[in-house]
Amino acid sequence: MLEIGTGTGYNAALMCHVLGDAAVHSVDVDPVLVDTARARLDSLGHHPFLAVGDGRAGLPSHAPYDRIIATCAFPEVPWAWAEQLVAGGLVLVDVKVALLAGNLALLRRTPDRLEGRFLPSWAGFMAVRERDRPPVWQEADPPVGPAVGETATELDPHPLAASLPWFLAQIGPPPVVTFRRFGPDFAGARFVAADGAWCAVSPPERRGRRSVTWGGPRCLWDDVERAHALWRAHRRPGWDRIGLTVTPDRVHTVWLDRPDAPLATWL
Repeated sequence: MLEIGTGTGYNAALMCHVLGDAAVHSVDVDPVLVDTARARLDSLGHHPFLAVGDGRAGLPSHAPYDRIIATCAFPEVPWAWAEQLVAGGLVLVDVKVALLAGNLALLRRTPDRLEGRFLPSWAGFMAVRERDRPPVWQEADPPVGPAVGETATELDPHPLAASLPWFLAQIGPPPVVTFRRFGPDFAGARFVAADGAWCAVSPPERRGRRSVTWGGPRCLWDDVERAHALWRAHRRPGWDRIGLTVTPDRVHTVWLDRPDAPLATWL
């Protein structure tokens, strides 16, 4: 078994307890974390194989694996993992195409793809990061321009108020990278996307309506409204009806109920 993201070593300790030390391999980009985790595991009498490296590349030196689990969120599923899985092997990965936009997916290796479904309830890990910088979603807000338009909405702006439409809204356009709450009871929200598009959704006003102020190259909130319309058109499916297929050309296809019923794709 391969773990992507050693962290504190806690998860590796659980796997060692269940599977035995020889079956557990773990990789993390941070050498300090790996060294500290190794010392903690040694103190417990566990000696799995720990390595420093970019988890996106997996750990080919000890492949193949029956299972891969990623304890950090990825905007795409690296095909290198598929190449290191046995036929029928499983990967559990937190797929997040943008801030809070996605869920844990359990995918099975077949000859030409990884394919499976998202877990029924939303969950998440911290975002994958480079060795010497924080995850992109924890960086400073990108600069934004002046407001250029205003519209209105009845939607709750918090991404987790309707996590599936929020995920669909982030597939395709430059993703949202920052989210801030404001106003009484923090009922308003401000979003900034990677291309400088931004919007601010006010706390609810009359009859639950909210004003939306936006700026940048596009009305960012329009993406959210379109995703909600698509979700409603399919009778508001839950995560348990949503699947994901990943192919060697890096194409990711999100589907509803069956792989031949695609909802969205991205590279």
